[in-house]
Amino acid sequence: MTEAMSEGILREDAPVVDRLLDRYFLHPDAARRGHSVDVLVDGDETYSAMLEAIRAAKTEILLETYIWTDDATGRKFVEALEARSRAGLRVHAIIDGFGSFGLSETTRQHMRDADITLAVFHSVRPWRRRWAWPVRDHRKLLVVDGAVAFTGGLNIGDDYAPAAWGGRGWHDVHCRITGPAVANLRWQFFASWGHATGERGEPPPLAAVPRPSPSSDLARVQVLGIGGLRDRRRIRRHYQFAVRQAQHTVRIMAGYFIPDRSWRRLLRNAVKRGVDVRVMFPHRNDILAMQWAAHATYAALLRAGVAVYEWLPSMLHAKVLSVDGVVCAIGSYNLDRRSLLLNWELSVLVGDEVTARTLDRNFDADLDRCIAIDRAKWAHRGILQRLVERFFYAFRRWL
Repeated sequence: MTEAMSEGILREDAPVVDRLLDRYFLHPDAARRGHSVDVLVDGDETYSAMLEAIRAAKTEILLETYIWTDDATGRKFVEALEARSRAGLRVHAIIDGFGSFGLSETTRQHMRDADITLAVFHSVRPWRRRWAWPVRDHRKLLVVDGAVAFTGGLNIGDDYAPAAWGGRGWHDVHCRITGPAVANLRWQFFASWGHATGERGEPPPLAAVPRPSPSSDLARVQVLGIGGLRDRRRIRRHYQFAVRQAQHTVRIMAGYFIPDRSWRRLLRNAVKRGVDVRVMFPHRNDILAMQWAAHATYAALLRAGVAVYEWLPSMLHAKVLSVDGVVCAIGSYNLDRRSLLLNWELSVLVGDEVTARTLDRNFDADLDRCIAIDRAKWAHRGILQRLVERFFYAFRRWL
């Protein structure tokens, strides 16, 4: 299979492509062809592309994010949305009550005054309507004109912005999608909207505007969303199924990956099959407790033959999976207990050699700015460190 793929068969013969990729999808019929997928790395590429799409919008802008901060980057998006709303476009935005707590009421009112319809997902103030605490909207989604969508790991704020913007340059991955899956992503937005506002029903119809013709690209995309109490393990099952089919490589970039026994066993079995499994974590996590909890899993991963790396330059915030250089996943889903049990999440599973190999090349290039965790040295870490790791691992569900 790999030899055929290396000869470019994934771009030449659609029936053969489908047969090759079917093995990686838990529900192959749900992964539709005809998409263009562009990998966007870090805030420079991602924010520039998102703002360009917003400014070019003709009829509708839908933006959903966990964190939206009242800083220079946050204001860029506020100003761009206000301009399009005042031009007569329908602009809806969803922010999480906890993640976007720092978005001031002044800014929120300014947005409303510009006719932006703003919804808060589960306010943290108990006297507010639709209040709730533990369940958060962790999705990151932008849909413009029902024609192009952006999703991945980036929230909106200076943490993710490049140094040239005055940001902190967190390392993250997003993607831009055109094709049939955009309609599904738009539906996912309105599922969140209905929960946040109580306004149930079908999404509003789209105005007739020119849209891209169906893509001739062969990328297959399946949208994986988690909301409410429905099928909390959906994304996990699809990710694990793809890894279970791996024959050559597995690459994982994760800011908050705390692999439980199921994940550790899955990766261990992949290594036993001869699969080259590599995972990348942040060297300095913005949530120190998460870092300690993740450290509690290193020994088991290293014993299993998994190569563990830590990203040095900044916070690594990406949530990326790539299998055999042909199937990959990009989204908001952390491989941790909170994403599994509590959060609303969104990911796209992509069957496409070009997209997956782009992620693999980026991963390999990033290794130059990582440290590799040595198994022998890690085994000799102190007893105090081990106790701290186990303590925070025990509370991983609430981190």
